[in-house]
Amino acid sequence: MMCLAVHVGLILAIGPPDAEPAPSSAVPEQAQSGRRRSRQPGGRRPARQAREPRPPLPIEWSAGTFSMVRGELEWSRSQAGDTAVDWRVPLRLRARLSARAGPFDAQLEVQDARPLSSEPTDSRSGIHQLSFGFRWQLAKGELTLRLGRQEFISWTQHIYANRRWNHGMRSWDGLHFAALWGPGGIELFAGLLARPLLSAQVPFEEHWREEFALTYTAQGYLRLHDALVLELSVAGRHTREANDRRDIANLGTRVRGELPWGLSYQAEGHLQLGRVRVGDRDPRQLAGAGYMQLAWLSERGWARDRSKPGVDLAADFASGGGCQTTQFEGLDPCSDAAWRHDFDSPWTAHHRWFGHADRFRAINVLDYRAGLHLKNKLFAEAELDLAIYNHVFRMVHPGGQWVDVGGDLVAVDPGNRDPWLSNELELNVRWRWRWLEIETAWMLLVPLSGGRALRDEALGQRLYVWALVRY
Repeated sequence: MMCLAVHVGLILAIGPPDAEPAPSSAVPEQAQSGRRRSRQPGGRRPARQAREPRPPLPIEWSAGTFSMVRGELEWSRSQAGDTAVDWRVPLRLRARLSARAGPFDAQLEVQDARPLSSEPTDSRSGIHQLSFGFRWQLAKGELTLRLGRQEFISWTQHIYANRRWNHGMRSWDGLHFAALWGPGGIELFAGLLARPLLSAQVPFEEHWREEFALTYTAQGYLRLHDALVLELSVAGRHTREANDRRDIANLGTRVRGELPWGLSYQAEGHLQLGRVRVGDRDPRQLAGAGYMQLAWLSERGWARDRSKPGVDLAADFASGGGCQTTQFEGLDPCSDAAWRHDFDSPWTAHHRWFGHADRFRAINVLDYRAGLHLKNKLFAEAELDLAIYNHVFRMVHPGGQWVDVGGDLVAVDPGNRDPWLSNELELNVRWRWRWLEIETAWMLLVPLSGGRALRDEALGQRLYVWALVRY
């Protein structure tokens, strides 16, 4: 982001406002040598020597803007041959102002975010970030502290993300502390899900009465070697709405590393325990999620090292349980069983995982992914990435729920025995240059045997073009 920086000098002085610095000769030699000072005629003490003014404290100001526009088009054909078309154009305009003085900083971001679509959707405008920070450099690391409204991202964004795909994104009113030193570090965060102050559907005070979302997490990492980095996390969620209360703890671990010949790997796992109270149902939570990836990126590129091919193999898993009824809202318990096995993922990066067509949320789904990509450096500060991915989706429990990224129920059949849902082919092109980023993607969705039985769809396509400007 290009920023405008201004340095301002502030002089701070301590002492009486009218005091004049006294010459060194005004102090008797006895006082300079440590003996008792003699009084001057009239009983007055000699004037004290004024302290030297502190050096100016420079303040660096920076300002910037951020804008996003994305056009989305979705086409589908039913098994009977009927077609449907939906479109959507999310917009985001944001202005940022920040200041830094030594180890202290402050930032303010306001935004206007709203979508234009075939179906009405709420806007999310107002103060997106307003926080104050402190950074203390250590010999082999640093300490950072940030208080106020801020974004928060964790690991691979399976648990916490800033929701970059959404027009309004996501921020928290909270406290973030990080201590990094040598080969390891720890991170602590606690906050309330931020509300869009200027575009709320109800007065701000009503949010505290009707809806409450608190989260907290502690995580740490230790780098034993470039090929072995260990990470642990504990996260908690307490949310309360009119007829919905959830208290869930998430235990997570991750192992990652870089291997010779351009290989890299990562494996992540989560275990959830807690309680979910929705209406008359009050099951205990026992769920899990996992992610494994093996990737290769050529160390030697083509065309004078400007183009580097790569391969990506991954599997993404989120647990789910069987349903006993079809009369329920998405994300709610669908069984009277004492234990609920649907993974709880309200704050993940939904569009980042389980396919860019946004047909699947991290509940009762298993995604097998394989991809090829080519990273290109065209000229100074310009990059072009080409990628092709194929996803094969299946249900963990065939009789459970199928939920999309928005939390809406797509399909459910307690008697279903076929887990295979869909095959999704993706073509992606991304171009970046300085303050401009343009991305376009096309997806072809072919229902598999289980998907055709659960949903009346024979074929689907999705296309989007995304433009980001940071200045």
